[in-house]
Amino acid sequence: KMFNSTCCCALTGRRLQLIRAVMGHLFTLWMGTLLQLCHATIYTNDWAIKVRGDPESVKRIAEKYGFTNMGQVSVLKYRAYSLTKPSNNSPSCTEASGCQTGMNIAAAWRRGYTGKGVVVSVLDDGIEKEHPDLKPNYVSALGREALFRKGTLIISNLADHGTQCAGTVAASANNSLSDVTDIVEAVSLNFRPQYIDIYLASWGPDDDGATLEGPGPLARLALQTAVETGRHGRGSIFVWASGNGGKAGDHCSCDGYSSSIYTISVSSVGRRGVRPEHLEQCSSTLAAAYGGEETKRMITLRPQQGCSRTLSGTSLSSSLAAGVIALTLEANPLLTWRDVQHIIVRTSKAHHLIAPDWHFNGAGYKVSHLYGFGLLDAESMAKEAERWKQVPAQHECVEEEAIQIIHPGSVLTSAYETTGCSSAASRHVVYVEHVVIRVTITHSRRGDLSITLTSPAGTVSQLLAHRPLDNSTEGFQNWEFMTAHSWGEQAAGEWTLKITDTPSRKRDSSAELGILKMWSLVIYGTAEQPYHMRRRRVRSAEPSVDSDLTEGYDGESRCSSGFSDGNLRQVTNWDPFLDRVYLSPFFTHNIK
Repeated sequence: KMFNSTCCCALTGRRLQLIRAVMGHLFTLWMGTLLQLCHATIYTNDWAIKVRGDPESVKRIAEKYGFTNMGQVSVLKYRAYSLTKPSNNSPSCTEASGCQTGMNIAAAWRRGYTGKGVVVSVLDDGIEKEHPDLKPNYVSALGREALFRKGTLIISNLADHGTQCAGTVAASANNSLSDVTDIVEAVSLNFRPQYIDIYLASWGPDDDGATLEGPGPLARLALQTAVETGRHGRGSIFVWASGNGGKAGDHCSCDGYSSSIYTISVSSVGRRGVRPEHLEQCSSTLAAAYGGEETKRMITLRPQQGCSRTLSGTSLSSSLAAGVIALTLEANPLLTWRDVQHIIVRTSKAHHLIAPDWHFNGAGYKVSHLYGFGLLDAESMAKEAERWKQVPAQHECVEEEAIQIIHPGSVLTSAYETTGCSSAASRHVVYVEHVVIRVTITHSRRGDLSITLTSPAGTVSQLLAHRPLDNSTEGFQNWEFMTAHSWGEQAAGEWTLKITDTPSRKRDSSAELGILKMWSLVIYGTAEQPYHMRRRRVRSAEPSVDSDLTEGYDGESRCSSGFSDGNLRQVTNWDPFLDRVYLSPFFTHNIK
């Protein structure tokens, strides 16, 4: 009986083992199928490797395969070492995998830049600060949440916008529809300007092809104060989405936030250099970043501590741009807000982007109303920052013209000959940066108007295109149109404003004639040449060519590009752009 009992127990044990083995295989098969269905592939940069050898052998192995030896894992009895590999948290950085290689972000990382020490304020709400990829880089708004009467953890149909944008920057901003007062915007745009380096905003007026809106007097003053006093006198950096109203025939010159000289307006482009259908065009756009439909292959954060395919549009583009500028500021923290814009103009790449209006301006820069000066290049910006010499002081030259009548079906032409205010040393502008046309126009249907400005060098800026959905009778009241297309040109000469009135069927034929009551030519720039340029001089009417333009630089180096241990060490939730991201949530009225 003892034998039989023992045999019976042994048999039962074998059956249990068999059942467990079968169930284990079924469970493994079920989990594998489930993971495939859910596409839940997980990638990691960190590995624990068991090595038979001394620490020197481990170091050689790590260096051979591009890893960093993080040291022996002390909790294990055998010699296991933790290795980490710098990357963009994806298995490979190729165009086939959706990695944004065209912006040379990975190349900037390889130079040792991660955005360490740079603080970005994401001006949005609906940000999930407890997300594991954001939490290490999140800094509380220190009372801003209470001020704006809304917490940062918001799970709704709109809540993922903030988390996705914050995730794009810091591992990535969210907007909710509500009324925003001028006071709220002013406080947010000028909140802790000595601590925050970059302010990211992916909101603005409705992209409906009819709205005309810009910052109120307090927000405008906040922007100006921030660039004059922020970052200890070097100026706060404002990155703004250019807008997604292309389908509605909108024009981003009717967005006073993105067309301000104080903001860096960023547009979108698809991976193949094709214009996204949502893209608006205007002369204030400084550069482009990836953000078209093809970027759906990219991964960013979403609420409830998850990940998702990214949002598309200028929200994504502006988020990427903020990250690239963070790398640039790490390369040279002494850059002013204007230095950053100069570096963007000098380093952006146009040759892969498809647009019908590419042209060279009078200073030899290739520029478009869709993409500004081209696609941001992180490595080139970082390299330029390393050797950058601060540009001369900004001067402002203002000239005014008299009242004129706008006749339907005709073109009003008003020319002004300027010396660049050469008679006043403090206002004298020789080399152009931004040009602003300030107008007051009365008109029975605003959408029928289109406006261009031609510089002395022949560069034509489309300040406003016809907006078929704009039926407003309010015209333009002291509105500012801005162009960056004459960047680097000489200010002196004849500037020509043309206003075309094309009557539409929606317009009352008995309506009063339009009147250009006032227009001012405001030229911002420098009296001295900001840097030596060896670009061939061309007029804007000359067709563009594909070859790159070469240029020289005679500035002295201010920063080194050395690698630091802190830049090479990585953790599981490594942040590719920033040491920390500063999230300042508040209500906003329209998502970009």
